[in-house]
Amino acid sequence: MVVIGVDPGISGALCVLTDSGVSRSWKTPFILVKDRYARPVLDLVSFTSILDFIEDLGNPDLVMVEASQIRMKTNSRKAVSGIWWYAGILDTALRVQNWKIEYVQPKQWQEKILHPFLKSEAAKASLPLEVVWPDGHDEWKETSIRYVQAVNPSILIPYGSAVKKPHEGAADAFCIAQFALNGEYHRDWIHKPTKASKIRRTKNAKV
Repeated sequence: MVVIGVDPGISGALCVLTDSGVSRSWKTPFILVKDRYARPVLDLVSFTSILDFIEDLGNPDLVMVEASQIRMKTNSRKAVSGIWWYAGILDTALRVQNWKIEYVQPKQWQEKILHPFLKSEAAKASLPLEVVWPDGHDEWKETSIRYVQAVNPSILIPYGSAVKKPHEGAADAFCIAQFALNGEYHRDWIHKPTKASKIRRTKNAKV
C-alpha cells in the first residue's frame, strides 16, 4: 500500500509511506515569482521529481491532505487568501494525477497518532517537563516533531533540503500519512448536521 500525507502551505510538506517501509518527505514545491506582486507558483521541476519517485513505487492508494485551518492570529483577509491559495494550487496539481484524495482535520489525525504517543513512556522522555498536554498550535507542532523523532527521525529532513534541522511540515505530513496507512480515515468523522444547523435550514426553506 502506498499513501501520501500532505501538510499544504508555503512551509508544509509531502510525505510518502508504504506498508513495506519506504518513506520520504519533501517540502511543498512552491516558488515565489515577483512581477507586480510576489506570488507563489508550483515549482514544476521539483513537483515532477516528486511524482517520478512516487510513480516508481506505484500509484498511491490514497492521498490524505490536511484541511486548511484559519487561526485567530491569521484571520486577516490577506492571510486567509494566502492559506487557501497555497492549498488550492497543491490540490489542483494532485487531482490532475487522478489519485484518490481525502481531507482530514488536524484534531482527527492528532487524536489517532499523537494522543497515544503523549500517553507513552517515549513522550515522557522526550517532551519538556512543563508540557503536560499540548496547548495551542505551536505545542502540537512540537509534539509532532518529537513523535517523528521517536519513530522515523530521518523523515524530519525533507529530501534535498540544505537545512539540516527538523521541519515542522515534514513531521505533520508523516503523521497524516501514518493516519492514512493505519486505515483511520472515514471512521466517524463524516460531517453530521447539528440540531442548530437543521433548524436554520428549516427556517430558510420556509422563507
